[in-house]
Amino acid sequence: MGLVNRKAAQAVKKEVSTNYTGRIATAFYCMMNNFHSLDVFDDYEIEKLLLKQQELDTEDIKNREPRRTDIVTFNPSSAGKCPRELYFKSDGTKEDGLSLYPYNKRWASNGTAVHSRIQRDLLYAQKYLKDNPFKVAYAYDVLGKYCKYDRCMLPAWENNIFTTREFNHNGQHFAIRGMADGFLWFEDKLVNLEIKTKSTTVAAVGTYKMKEPMEHHVMQCVCYSLLFHDNPYEDRVDTSVLFYESLAKDNWSKGAEARPDIRAFQVNVTKEMRVELLDKFALVVDCINKGVPPFADTSKCLFCPYKETCGEGEQC
Repeated sequence: MGLVNRKAAQAVKKEVSTNYTGRIATAFYCMMNNFHSLDVFDDYEIEKLLLKQQELDTEDIKNREPRRTDIVTFNPSSAGKCPRELYFKSDGTKEDGLSLYPYNKRWASNGTAVHSRIQRDLLYAQKYLKDNPFKVAYAYDVLGKYCKYDRCMLPAWENNIFTTREFNHNGQHFAIRGMADGFLWFEDKLVNLEIKTKSTTVAAVGTYKMKEPMEHHVMQCVCYSLLFHDNPYEDRVDTSVLFYESLAKDNWSKGAEARPDIRAFQVNVTKEMRVELLDKFALVVDCINKGVPPFADTSKCLFCPYKETCGEGEQC
């Protein structure tokens, strides 16, 4: 039954820890470097579009959609989390609270700013980079008739494609709710883009330290494959590009000898990977209904907000 114990979880980890190089990821890496080799001035039409995006996002703050309480709901960023953490979050257990220092908050804010810059880069690269194989998808391309009327012709990212999808799996009913960093057209293929940042040292994205993308980031891509497609059981492959950028850079004067500060990995999501994640979510819902916590994955304790609660009770 999929991710119901550590052995099954390890099997999935082995499956997704294969080869993440691919033509689309390589093309994306080259596109970003080629674009940042250009000298491009501010473009009125692009900046106007981004301003419209910001205006709508500001309105969303005032009219934020409340979280549903009638159904257990997961989000893509939780896909790789410990099942027990998902259990505590879903049943309303009070968090211990993480002690964040000022530099931690600056760290997180800098990562968010890089996301926005890369999305802006994609619009400029689409217009000014010759022979660019990528085109920014519109929200309508991803959501179709379910797209919000005022966002359909805006880029397919963030709040423009915020959506909820319900599932019935292994006798359990639950939902996935969230948005993605972006979708791009590569030739005639719709590709999901997931942006991640590293902050400690430029070596963090180097080939020595980073042999493959982080497992929970891969699981996030699997979750997007579920959220933005109709049939999780269809025998298809959905492609994501996991793009990492280091906020730390090499010495300014290194020039051509500078260590790379970006990496791109291609994740080809299969039916089996989607079903494994649905198994995991269904297990958590089943445990919630029984009132018994699922197994704890102790490799994911660092950022868990339920350390004081975890360990109590039996395991589902």
